Amino acid sequence: MPLTLSGRGLLAASGLAVAGLTAALLAGAGPAVAAGTGVTTGTGSTATDGPVVLLGTTGVRWSDVSGATPALAGLASQFALGDAAVRSVRQVACPADGWLAVSAGTRAADVQQPDGGCRPLTGPTADGAVPGWADYLTAAADDGYDARPGLLGDRVAGAGLAVRSIGAGAAIATATSGGVPVGTWSDLPAQAADLRIQVAEALTGGDRLVVVDLGSVRTDGSTLAQVDERLAAALAGVHDAGVGAGTVVVASLADRDDTPALQLAAVRGPGVEATLATSSSTRQIGLVVGTDVVATVVHALGLPDDGLVGAPVTSTRRAPADRVAALVDTALHASVARPLVPAFYLGLVLLNIALYAAVAFGLARAPGRRAVGERHRAATARGVQLVALSVGAVPVGLLTANLVPWWRADVPALALAAASLVVVAALVTVALLGPWRRAVLGPAGAVAAVTCAVLVVDVATGGRLQISAVIGAPTLAAGRFYGFNNTAFALATAATLFAVTAVVDPWVRVGRRGLAAGVVAVTGLGLTVLDGAPELGADFGGPPAVVPAFTVLALLAWGARITWRRAAWVLAGAAAVTAAFAGIDWLRPADQRTHLGQLVQTAIDGGLWDVIARKASANLAIIGNNRPLTLLTLAGVVFVVAALVRPVRRLVLSPDGGRYGWLSHGTALGAITVAAPMLAPCLMATATALLIGFAMNDSGIAIPALGVSITVPLLIATCATWLRGLPAPDGPVRAGGVTAAGEAGA
Repeated sequence: MPLTLSGRGLLAASGLAVAGLTAALLAGAGPAVAAGTGVTTGTGSTATDGPVVLLGTTGVRWSDVSGATPALAGLASQFALGDAAVRSVRQVACPADGWLAVSAGTRAADVQQPDGGCRPLTGPTADGAVPGWADYLTAAADDGYDARPGLLGDRVAGAGLAVRSIGAGAAIATATSGGVPVGTWSDLPAQAADLRIQVAEALTGGDRLVVVDLGSVRTDGSTLAQVDERLAAALAGVHDAGVGAGTVVVASLADRDDTPALQLAAVRGPGVEATLATSSSTRQIGLVVGTDVVATVVHALGLPDDGLVGAPVTSTRRAPADRVAALVDTALHASVARPLVPAFYLGLVLLNIALYAAVAFGLARAPGRRAVGERHRAATARGVQLVALSVGAVPVGLLTANLVPWWRADVPALALAAASLVVVAALVTVALLGPWRRAVLGPAGAVAAVTCAVLVVDVATGGRLQISAVIGAPTLAAGRFYGFNNTAFALATAATLFAVTAVVDPWVRVGRRGLAAGVVAVTGLGLTVLDGAPELGADFGGPPAVVPAFTVLALLAWGARITWRRAAWVLAGAAAVTAAFAGIDWLRPADQRTHLGQLVQTAIDGGLWDVIARKASANLAIIGNNRPLTLLTLAGVVFVVAALVRPVRRLVLSPDGGRYGWLSHGTALGAITVAAPMLAPCLMATATALLIGFAMNDSGIAIPALGVSITVPLLIATCATWLRGLPAPDGPVRAGGVTAAGEAGA
């Protein structure tokens, strides 16, 4: 039995996608995925026999650095500096969460407190146990991140290394899985001079790992001046011990208050230069994640790194003259973009819904309405084309707006909107004035091609454009910093499918189907490699959607029918390609694997079901977090489907264009498939990619939503382009496609 895609099915999928995007933004977060480790860039530290010193705090940012914080300001002279994304299980990381991430080597958090705040940290009890350890274990078991509090302590104890921990947070970091700190623990001394002595004594006494909790900069914690004073004392103690060959990590591990922000991080050690920090977790200059801290410690100590999701912090080969100013700007960008994400996603949803409503209601004319002149009809078609192309160009406009520092403006939202509109206007102008303007798929194909090119070039060059973009990679989510995240995948796949359709459609019309199918296949192969290769897209959920979509498009371009048997072979091939990418990545060293290889290792270790459950939970959480708004969203789905299915069926099936005949000169609107025979296959292939992408990814409901946000406007623009090219009749046209002259003659 052949597979077909009806207008009703396409519209239902479109309604689901728009509703999914609405649900995602109402949940208060843009699309995100869990981060893994990637390929190390720049120069990095190596394991040595020297000691490792971790000086941790919470709530300290590079914007806090000034002449009043001499110790923090002095880090620039010897350390690689970076911004740290410290999000843990929840959006805001408490001090306990940050120290638990060090202990567990992955995202971990305290149980939710009754007042919604953070648990005050205190040192071990009389029996030596960390207070609240049972709660930490319970939370780790419930959170679904496979966190094992005590992992670092168990590794250090198993290696027989001497450890000294100072302060309440340090006790959490060095505790074994039983909740008792390894080695010697002491409370943070009241006097900074005493801390200097303790650190020096620990290092001269042979301790390989020294962890100090410098205090938390919070309303109920230490002041910035106190933390800076303790940092100066601890660094002086390191200097007094004469262990310059060791590794020193200074890191703020959690947020200051209820607003997440990028935190301060600095590393000094063998092979680390005083430039900007990076790691293979982010592949971004000046950006690391909180879990990279423990990976750096473990790597420097020469301990096994299995079970860790972070990567050792390294240094880059280049840096701006004022590194601190650059890091402050990066943090400002992330903080300013975060509250704007829901508003701009909502704006994208409303633009699409307004466009759909205008087509469904504004352009429909009942039979018997007065005749419409050709000038009015042409102006209407031209206006629809212009508006639809503009809506379809909004996603790439929002992305490329990151090329200018809009976040520094007095009114960032206005600056972002203005920058995006400039890009949209330029792109639409190119689409309407280029040599492709008269082709049915030409203008829409041009918008799709530019969208595809921007995303492909960005991913291939490191993904910097997506960082903190309102429709890109949310930096504070500490998720995907490179490659294809859900947003980039959805937009790139939908845009590439539409662009290649515009390219091959003329060949199909003249019967050169073999050439058309070959170009589609080569394009699909290129996108699959870019999307799935560990060094580039590193997207596990992408190839299973890209391969079937482009195979479907290639087969239909060739003139073949899509049967159930062929569909099964296509899905099997997609699974094989994905497994190959993951297997190749798994064969690399553990510290160079992306999340593709990590997933293979997780499956080997028996944790695959937990990953699947977490991804399913992430999708359901978007819908379940806010039930009243979810009901509103579902009502929106019903409205979209009910409003659009009937007009679209009439639009396609009426022999004279029905209520839209005044626009089509009485031509059946289904005739567009003759003028653009690859348009329907393109929609089938796009629906295939978006629905499989939805099933394969966490936060995956955003994938069909974002794909539809570009595909449907470009489809409407294509219809308007086709309408503009229809020959004019002898007289004005009434609704239903009857000319006034013909009516009079009758």
